[in-house]
Amino acid sequence: MSIEQKDKEQMEQLIASEKYNEKHEIFFNDDEAKSQILATALQVSQEEFKAVQDWFLLLLQKLCKLEFDNGHIIIDEITICLEKTSANLSLNANKLILAKLIYYNNIIQSGYLLSSVFGIMTKFLNDEIERRMADTDFTFEEFTALSEYLKHNFYVSPNGDLLENLIKIEKRNKIFTKANDEEKLAIIKNLLQIIDDTEFHHDIVIFKKILDFIKINDEKTIYYVKNFIPKNQQGCYLITNKILNLPYSENKFDLCVKALKWLDSARGKEPSKGWLNNFNELKNELGKEILNEITNEILKLESLAYHDFGSYSWPDDVMKRFIKSAQWIKELY
Repeated sequence: MSIEQKDKEQMEQLIASEKYNEKHEIFFNDDEAKSQILATALQVSQEEFKAVQDWFLLLLQKLCKLEFDNGHIIIDEITICLEKTSANLSLNANKLILAKLIYYNNIIQSGYLLSSVFGIMTKFLNDEIERRMADTDFTFEEFTALSEYLKHNFYVSPNGDLLENLIKIEKRNKIFTKANDEEKLAIIKNLLQIIDDTEFHHDIVIFKKILDFIKINDEKTIYYVKNFIPKNQQGCYLITNKILNLPYSENKFDLCVKALKWLDSARGKEPSKGWLNNFNELKNELGKEILNEITNEILKLESLAYHDFGSYSWPDDVMKRFIKSAQWIKELY
């Protein structure tokens, strides 16, 4: 699909009249190389690729000028430009736009680009992402390329929703139901790379969702996940690793996942009915010896309830729930 000459000229005039700072330029140039790889995988023409890049360049330029008193004006301007750009592009070029919106939302949320006012921008980006995800279909190959594109980041923001958006796209397209073990592993490696690059893990929600995609016959994927520990060596993932590698758990991966979810469910001063029900099930399924071993392993690492950053520390809420579960197990046995 060709881009209308009038729209091309208008975009070029807008870009020419704007400036952006050095950090924006470094980020844009780095992303351009990655985006070209994704565009090739999506079979997007060079003309369409340039049109997409031009709009994201304009987005960065406008981000530099974003202030409290001009926010709505700027958002309206880039919205109109995006609508015109999208209308002239193929379905696959619009998939490229969605991928880049997800990527740019993460970096803007991270604060890396040093925008003092980004709330209105992230609302625009999130709204646009949700709208586009609702009616965009990805093939297995396209989703794999998307996950490959999104796994490389300057910084993974806890509010950037990189993994959350990938999981939503997977759910809509049922990607993993079409994948064999090796194909599933290729995507899950990309998802876990994003977790690995996360500075601090506030929860393990997405990790548990990833585990739900894995079936008992996905041997290579199970082996990889059972050996995964993020590079920040946070307590919650050290324990998660131990739970997924319980003694005598060969061919019982689903049981290990069940135990992990149960141990992460400890909330409040006393065990809930749901927690107790799972305890009664798992003490029979795992046996007293393995439950005691889990408990001892968790309590040995009780000091990791706070993650050390050197000059300061943050509470690891998942680790605290693991510790609470271990203490309750001790009381009940």
